[in-house]
Amino acid sequence: MRQVDIGQAGDKYFLIAVGIGIPGELAENADREAKDRLGFLAYAVSTVQAVRNAEPVQYTITVDGERRQMQGVTCLIANGGNFGIRV
Repeated sequence: MRQVDIGQAGDKYFLIAVGIGIPGELAENADREAKDRLGFLAYAVSTVQAVRNAEPVQYTITVDGERRQMQGVTCLIANGGNFGIRV
């Protein structure tokens, strides 16, 4: 057994990453019906919709007790040493 670090966004917890704003919209819009109908293209359509509808919002994050505020159309928080594939 070992300790693992988890993140929290609102009342939801996550282990690897959380995307708010454009990533959340993208995931919501590329639903099962769209993916069945369009395949991988559903993500491209969803991305265009999410970017077109994006409006800046105020984000407040607290990391290790330090609170920061910023404005943007997306917030991606990764809870790990690497994000992606390392070759």
